[in-house]
Amino acid sequence: MKDVLLYYNFSYPLGGGDLLPLSFAAELQDVSRVTMAVDSLPGFRRAADAFGIRLDPARVSVVPLFSDGYSGKGHTRWHSFLRNVRLKRLARKADVCISAANITDFGRPAHHFVNLLAGIDPLLPQAASGCNPSLPFWKKMRRQFVESVGRPLSGCRAKRSLVLDPGERVYPNSCYVRDVLFRFYGPFDASVFYPPTLFSPHRADIPRQPLRCLCLGRISPSKRIPDIIEIVDRARRISHADLRLVIAGPIAPGSREAAFLDRAASANPWLEIRDGVFGDAKEELLLSSTFAIHARRDEEFGIAVSEYLVAGLLPVVPGEGGSNEIVGTPDLAYRTIDGAAAILARLATDTEFRDRCRRHCDGRARLFSRDAYLERQRRLLRGILDGAQNR
Repeated sequence: MKDVLLYYNFSYPLGGGDLLPLSFAAELQDVSRVTMAVDSLPGFRRAADAFGIRLDPARVSVVPLFSDGYSGKGHTRWHSFLRNVRLKRLARKADVCISAANITDFGRPAHHFVNLLAGIDPLLPQAASGCNPSLPFWKKMRRQFVESVGRPLSGCRAKRSLVLDPGERVYPNSCYVRDVLFRFYGPFDASVFYPPTLFSPHRADIPRQPLRCLCLGRISPSKRIPDIIEIVDRARRISHADLRLVIAGPIAPGSREAAFLDRAASANPWLEIRDGVFGDAKEELLLSSTFAIHARRDEEFGIAVSEYLVAGLLPVVPGEGGSNEIVGTPDLAYRTIDGAAAILARLATDTEFRDRCRRHCDGRARLFSRDAYLERQRRLLRGILDGAQNR
């Protein structure tokens, strides 16, 4: 039985990215001994409870790299150094090393699953948007110092060196991310692996509200929540249909996002705000809605979008990024807020168009179903374990 070291941070607000390492651990615990290294033990417990994934403590040992008081917001270079030292110490005892948090130097060949482009290099989000990557002079000098001096001094290889090392295996979480990495670093051996969509409807007795739109996921500036509200508002005016919008996701009390949503809900009676929903409440919300709106344009993948498809919703998404790749049709992709509003208004009023989009989305839903994902995951992880055995 192989010993697997699996790293993920779990130190940021709960989000879809937390699901991949938990799903990997649940699969690996049946065929190997797993050490799950985490930055935040409370964060790991929060995610495991939220997603309902139970790990066998006899097969999975969870090792916190920092104390309970650690927060990703307070991360420093010293934390990076300690993480590197502790991960390399754990890696010496492992047959397989896996990072579910982008590119990580274990001091030996490993498997790296991309989560966020910015977690690899701060210039990558600009490269993803098609801009010529640039930073203010002082930030550029700091970045160069960290890559060429800081990381080697702390015992880490530069990210570029890791990505281009043929001994390392990198798994972009969409073709979109793979292409961004190729433009930035040049070609390298990469295998696209879509993150998990483990949502699987269990109930058939929930009636859909035919004009309800949904935005589900972490509430943050990158999600462009004001754009989503504006899209629905304009679609209401275009279609003269009583479209409704529910925004549901973990909201930090007292944050600017929370204050904005309070004001928006007060000004728009068709808008409803809910805190993070999980389990039965999440299933009820997904199955009782009809449309979904996504607005982040540089989304690496977009687990919420794949869940919309599996739940039978019709998602309207930007015509770029991983979310566009998931939906896979120009009929539901937009470039501007007016374009998104026009699509949503047509979905609400044009039965033939809506039925055509539904047939397409039903086909995409099969690709992102729970069973299809688990089969892909099983093949991948068994291949990784077999590869370690044959070395």
